[in-house]
Amino acid sequence: MSIAGRISRALSRVAPTTTQRVHRSLTAPSSATLGEQLAEAQAQILELQRDVDELRADNLRIAELYDVVVDRLGQDGDPSGT
Repeated sequence: MSIAGRISRALSRVAPTTTQRVHRSLTAPSSATLGEQLAEAQAQILELQRDVDELRADNLRIAELYDVVVDRLGQDGDPSGT
C-alpha cells in the first residue's frame, strides 16, 4: 500500500467527517472560483490540524496515566496487578 493510501486510511479513521468533506470538495464539480476553493481547502486543513493536535494531546494524557498506573502497581509490589 502506498504512503498516500495509508495516510488517507488513517485520516478517515481519525477524522471521518472532515475527510469525507475534503474528498467531496475535491471530487465534486464546482462553480466556485479557484480562490474560493483554495480558501475552503485551507479551512479544512486547519480543521484537520486541530483534530491531529487534539489527538496528540489525548495520546500524551493516556501515556501519562499509563505511567502512573505502572508506577502504582510497582509500588504495591504486586506485579500481577491483582
